[in-house]
Amino acid sequence: METDEYTARSSAPFAAIMRPFLKSILTPAIAVGVFACQGAPVVAEHDGASSAGAVAEPAANSDGADRVRADEQAAPALSESDALILGMAEGACLDGDYRAFIQAFSRSAAVRERHTAAGVTVGQVGNTRRTLRQRYLALDQYPIAMLDYLFVTAESAKAFETGDGSPDDRRYVQVKISQASNNHIRVDWLPGIFEKDLTPRPPDLEEGLGDLVQETGSGGRLLFTPTDTCWELAEDVANPPLEL
Repeated sequence: METDEYTARSSAPFAAIMRPFLKSILTPAIAVGVFACQGAPVVAEHDGASSAGAVAEPAANSDGADRVRADEQAAPALSESDALILGMAEGACLDGDYRAFIQAFSRSAAVRERHTAAGVTVGQVGNTRRTLRQRYLALDQYPIAMLDYLFVTAESAKAFETGDGSPDDRRYVQVKISQASNNHIRVDWLPGIFEKDLTPRPPDLEEGLGDLVQETGSGGRLLFTPTDTCWELAEDVANPPLEL
């Protein structure tokens, strides 16, 4: 298993950097490309095991092409930012670059719409269940986001982007990404106070978050499983609450 801890770098706004690069290497077809994966019947589960008497929910469309066409017809017009990030995700899929794919997935709901499994395991460690893709996406539960080149909690990112929060309200997240031999990608995330948050900051901290000083939440894990062409989110499980 290959493991790395993501180290973010402060830089200019993401779109400004990626726009000329992506336009030079991606065709419009790629920039709005989608990947479809075959679905499977979703069964209510508890902690990864099928419960007795569980009732299967409706199976996802087994025809990947039909699913793509349906998504395209139902989806609203993409913003320039979403189109750029979808292009970034497509390029990451083609290159097998799981780190870049996780970044794109965390930046854009449009990417999550196209790369989430038919059924997602959710809940808390020791008490999980399966939910349909449509319900997971509708609840907007994905827990992390990116602002510039730093991971933050999705909640603080939404507050910042809607103008309800200041840069000081960002809740930064430590992210560790692991790739297993079966090409499953695991993302462990943990919110906290980092050296970047201290006043004054350590004099040798020039960029990034620095070391974790204190945990501010329990965090969780995300699991992405491989498809024929990319990865898709299959699990979003929270860790048990912190014991104070």
